[in-house]
Amino acid sequence: GGRAAAEQRMATTPSTAPPVRSSTAPRERLARISSHVDGKAASSSSDSANRSSSGSSSSSTGSSLAGRRALQHLKWNGWGFKDTRLRLNAASGLIELTGNRYLFSGHVLPDIRKFGEEDGGMTFDRRLNTDTPVQVPQPTVNKPFVAAIREQLPALAVDHGSNDNERRSSDAEDAAVAEAESPPPRLSFDIDERLFHSHGHTLQELWVLKTSSGPLQRTVDAVLYPSCHADVEKAVAAATAHNVALIPFGGGTSVTCALLPPAEESRMVVSVDLTTMARVLWVDRENGVVCVEAGARGAALEEE
Repeated sequence: GGRAAAEQRMATTPSTAPPVRSSTAPRERLARISSHVDGKAASSSSDSANRSSSGSSSSSTGSSLAGRRALQHLKWNGWGFKDTRLRLNAASGLIELTGNRYLFSGHVLPDIRKFGEEDGGMTFDRRLNTDTPVQVPQPTVNKPFVAAIREQLPALAVDHGSNDNERRSSDAEDAAVAEAESPPPRLSFDIDERLFHSHGHTLQELWVLKTSSGPLQRTVDAVLYPSCHADVEKAVAAATAHNVALIPFGGGTSVTCALLPPAEESRMVVSVDLTTMARVLWVDRENGVVCVEAGARGAALEEE
């Protein structure tokens, strides 16, 4: 939701105003969420008398960005979706927004170039060479931790993936893997997944990904996809017992460098991807409170 709104604000021209949100929008969104509730109020305590449990799963948008599927749609070295970018039209010299996801997608943005040149000091006659693949270090594997996770999560699927640094998965390969992948809980050592989960979205982090010609100093060593709160508790217990570092991962758009593993970290580092945990657990109608799992995206909740 925030990303789409930012695109809309950026793309607004004097002749086109962004959509006006109704003052009742929050209430309408809560009503939509409530429509998924089965109507049975919890009765374990007076405090929860007005809470209704919900088995609602995430919407199509949320599920399409959950787990490894995010690699199909999102840029690994930049903000946003792979099909959405600002493109310079060589014939007209104007900026276009590609894709079809947002209000201004597929349209020319006549004032963006002028704004960039006059107010931002930008130039449009230089191109950045981003063809050199990023080199990802070999993973550090704590075998007792992996064994403990397998024991604690009997349904766990372990994907050793590819460690070939020359490989960057195509969309077709990503789609095939996504269709065949096991449901969570899942532990992956795949190089693309490790790289995707090893950075946030500060300009510094993205610049390194776009310009680096040598190996990265540090990446996460594996990615764990829990399916529920109990999976997370078991992962934390195993990591504590075997001295493994865990980094929680949500949308991946951190701008505080919180997703960067410290270069000097010698322990195994595991990214805990929470995106498959996106269910609405309960709605408190009286107090206007909703309990949602940690991996839910704002846009998906609005669709709900």
